[in-house]
Amino acid sequence: MVNQRNPEGSRKGSTDHQSMPVQNTAPEPVKMPNEAPPPPKVIEHEKSIKPEMRDVGIGQPREEQKEKKPTHVKRVSSIALQMESVLGRKTGNLKDIYSLGRKLGQGQFGTTFLCVEKATGKEFACKTIAKRKLTTQEDVEDVRREIQIMHHLEGHPNVIKIVDAYEDAVAVHVVMELCSGGELFDRIVQKGTLYRKKGG
Repeated sequence: MVNQRNPEGSRKGSTDHQSMPVQNTAPEPVKMPNEAPPPPKVIEHEKSIKPEMRDVGIGQPREEQKEKKPTHVKRVSSIALQMESVLGRKTGNLKDIYSLGRKLGQGQFGTTFLCVEKATGKEFACKTIAKRKLTTQEDVEDVRREIQIMHHLEGHPNVIKIVDAYEDAVAVHVVMELCSGGELFDRIVQKGTLYRKKGG
C-alpha cells in the first residue's frame, strides 16, 4: 500500500486507519448451482398448436423448412377448354392465312389485334378470345351468339363485317373488317356531343 504525503509532509492516513491486508492470489471462481431455465410461457392460443408444429423453421436451414401452401384455393376450370369445339365445326389455322400484328384493344374476354392477310396484304382486325376465360356454358353461348349476329347483320352499312372465325386449342379468333376511325368513346369526348345520325 502506497502512502501519500500531504503538502505539510506528514503521512496521510498513517494515524487515522490501520493498514488493510492485501490479497496476493487470484480469487477463486464462484460455483453456481446447476438450475434448469424456467420453461417458456405458453400463450393461450399456442396451447392448441401441435408440439411438432411449434418453432418450425427456427434455426433450421432454408431447404429443411417445409412451406405450407394453402389447400383451400378454389380454381375455376374453363368449360371451353374441356369442350371439343366452341364453334361446333372444324376450322382452318388462323396463322396459316393471317399474320398477327400490334394490339388494337382489350375487352373482358378478348384482345383485338391488327392482322394482315398473307396472300393479299390486306389489313383486318382479329378478336382473339381465350378459352380459359370462358368458364361457363353461358360464356360459350355468348361467343357463338356474337358470331351468329355478325353473320346475320352482314351487309348493313353501320355494322362491322365479319370475315371468318377460327378456333385452335386455346382460343377462338374472329376476323373482321378493320375500322380506322378510333374508339366511339374517344370521338364523343373530342366532339363533346354526338348526334344519333353520326353515332349510327
